[in-house]
Amino acid sequence: LMTAQYQDYCDRSIAGMYGLNMTQAELRRAQIRSVDWNLLRTLFGRLREAARPDLEALLERHPAVAAAGLRQAHFTLEASLCMNLLGDREPAASQALLDGLTQAGNADLAEFVRARKEALP
Repeated sequence: LMTAQYQDYCDRSIAGMYGLNMTQAELRRAQIRSVDWNLLRTLFGRLREAARPDLEALLERHPAVAAAGLRQAHFTLEASLCMNLLGDREPAASQALLDGLTQAGNADLAEFVRARKEALP
């Protein structure tokens, strides 16, 4: 769940390397170092894509365990990923998962879960 947050950290690290009155040497050094940060950012995205099937299987086979992990989301990007995962599922098919998320720590995620539960027949 933290891959998007870590990508944001990479973006912030890149942005923090640049300043207004940089010398040419400082600018060149920042450009070289930003290559590594961009690579790391890309790898976090690939990790999220590669782990998606395993995460989907966990959500399907062990909803209580998955809910315990999703409940810990507190950053906005984490919670957004959780909401996307839940939004990809029919509310009725994710009843056990939703039940385990009623005490989500992130307010937006908790509200999303509440709304999804209300959509249940």
